[in-house]
Amino acid sequence: MTANQTDTAILIPIHRPKFNWLVSFLNSLALYDMPADARVMLIASDRGDFEYFAAALSYHPLSKHLMVLNAADWIASHFSNALLERLRDNAEGAIINLKKMIGLQWALENGAQYALCLDSDVLAVAGVTQLYEVAKVNHQKALYLGASIEGVENCELLNRIIRETASLFAPDEQKAIAELTSGHTLYTWYGDLPVFAREELVAFFEYMQTVHGSMEGFLSALKWGTFDHMLYVYFRICCRGAHIFDYRKKLRISALPEFLSPRELFIISMKSAYEVGWIGASAAYDHPEAFRLLPKLCLLSHFDRI
Repeated sequence: MTANQTDTAILIPIHRPKFNWLVSFLNSLALYDMPADARVMLIASDRGDFEYFAAALSYHPLSKHLMVLNAADWIASHFSNALLERLRDNAEGAIINLKKMIGLQWALENGAQYALCLDSDVLAVAGVTQLYEVAKVNHQKALYLGASIEGVENCELLNRIIRETASLFAPDEQKAIAELTSGHTLYTWYGDLPVFAREELVAFFEYMQTVHGSMEGFLSALKWGTFDHMLYVYFRICCRGAHIFDYRKKLRISALPEFLSPRELFIISMKSAYEVGWIGASAAYDHPEAFRLLPKLCLLSHFDRI
């Protein structure tokens, strides 16, 4: 394992029950060339998990590209015991979002210009170079995909997620988010490879520190429903000029982003100039034409749901 500086980072919050999926992802990624400075940065919850993953992966083919962070030690060295207790207790179900935000700070400290924040249940079908080429193009276009949740079976839960995520912003931005998401009904989760660019991420953290009084105040406000990348997307659409392509309104495609078929994603790509970099694993397996229609595919998500 190495602690060298990195230009591109893949962040993954980890815990032992998901170890098999993490190894599957790393094995799939190892099939492709890795840039010398690319890092897969794993965020463990505590000392026990940190030592377990560091030892278990020490001889993996990607070991020189792996870094492991003990989130508890990080919090103890940067913040108060109150935040450490929130991590340990998984207060308000916030642990995964808290670990991702800590991981993003860690990536910034290690020089990352771009960071991709993933769960462990993904599979690589292209290398890191292509993955970041696709992610950067869409980020530079400031373009995100979204669809209305109206009529969706679990719309009340999705509406709560949108509202809770928006609630972490200042009143003026909350008002703007409500308008830009059509009254908290435009859902973007899994509509984009969850990439964060250094300059925008620094501005995002500065904004949240201002709103919440400190970085610890922001991290303490996280809950299960304040999704990491949705926070970043909302910051970019209300403060940095990004926009959401509402494909349900414009193309009458009603599936939520994580359930789009390859053909639906192809149509959206043609109409919006959005480059599709990932798709649900089930959709790819059910529709083998996925790789023909979407030649820039890099990742399959929700591989554990097949």
